[in-house]
Amino acid sequence: MVLKVAKVKIKTLLTGINSIKQSGFSLIELLVVLVIAAMLLTTVPPMFSSGVSSSELKGTARSLAAALRSARSRSITTQKPTQLIINVEQKFFTVPGKDKQYKLPKDMEIKLKIAGSEQQDNETGSFRFFPDGSSTGGRVVIAYDERKYQIDIDWLTGDVVIAN
Repeated sequence: MVLKVAKVKIKTLLTGINSIKQSGFSLIELLVVLVIAAMLLTTVPPMFSSGVSSSELKGTARSLAAALRSARSRSITTQKPTQLIINVEQKFFTVPGKDKQYKLPKDMEIKLKIAGSEQQDNETGSFRFFPDGSSTGGRVVIAYDERKYQIDIDWLTGDVVIAN
C-alpha cells in the first residue's frame, strides 16, 4: 500500500507540472522590446532639444519686423528721423527714445547688412527711417541651424518684408 501512495504522489506531481499553464514573456520577447525602446530613446531626444524651435524663430522675426515697422511709422508721424538699433553680440534691439531693450534668444545667429553710416561698431548697427517713409535700407538675417528668416528693409519706400 505504501507503494500505491508513492505512485499516486508521483503521478500528481508529474501531471501537476505538465498542467501548469505558461504565462509571461519569453526572453526573446523582452530583448526585442528593449532594443525597440533603446532605438526610440536615441532618436526622440533630438526632437526635444533645448534649441530654438521653428515657431520661436518665426516669432522673433515677426517681432523684429514689427519693431522696424513701428520705427518707420514713428518717423512719419513725428516728422523726425527714427532708428532701430540692433546689437548682434548681446542679442537685443531697441528704439532710441524708448527705455526698453527687446531681448533676442541667445541661441540665434543674427547678421546685419546695413549702410556703412549706420554701423556703430563691430557689435551694433542700426536702420534709420526718415519722415518721408524712406530708410537707409538693409537686411537682417535671423538663423538657427539650417532654418533662417530674412527681413528686408527697402531703402526707397521703407517697407519691411519677411522671407524665409
